[in-house]
Amino acid sequence: MENKISTPKLVGQMIPTLARSISEHKSNTSVVPDLINMLFEKYPDGTIKYKHFIIPHTGEEVRHETLDGFLAAHIPHGLQCTREDLRKWADYVPDRIKEEVRSELAGELNQHGGDRVSEQGVNNTLKNQGMTRSTSGQNYIIARLKRDNPEMAQKVLSGELTAHQASIKAGIRKEYIQVQRNPIKIVEKLRKALTDDELQEVRMLLCEL
Repeated sequence: MENKISTPKLVGQMIPTLARSISEHKSNTSVVPDLINMLFEKYPDGTIKYKHFIIPHTGEEVRHETLDGFLAAHIPHGLQCTREDLRKWADYVPDRIKEEVRSELAGELNQHGGDRVSEQGVNNTLKNQGMTRSTSGQNYIIARLKRDNPEMAQKVLSGELTAHQASIKAGIRKEYIQVQRNPIKIVEKLRKALTDDELQEVRMLLCEL
């Protein structure tokens, strides 16, 4: 990704794509983590990419002094989101986000007094509990649960729930349904995954199409 998106104009071209994925909660985890990482890469002159890019269709040059300014700016001048939105993506695929990116996000959070969701806060929890950071993300989730939801963490440690199931119940991750593009398979999957009330809502929405 770094080699492909190497100029301010290409960076500017990718920002609306990333912004839409974040705002619409799209689950394209093959693209979003790479684009987040890309924002924190540097041009040859040492400038961080989110601080300088060009809007392709207007040629306007955009510069930001801080991550906060970039995130708050309206599309296509920024992502039009919050640090919390970006953090949720980082939490969803922790093994896909570069460590230096997570550290930078944590630095921004700590500047505003928010250690609760910072990288340093998680690392401190891991250290206090005698754990090491696992790139699989499982230990990261367990540490978050121990810090924020001890009861749910205990269910994971006892084997009642997997770390993934607990992270969904605790609101750390969103639940997604993956299914083959086949009407019968889709119906079967929805029947198994949704409650009666949710199925009724689906029926009503389909009738409106």
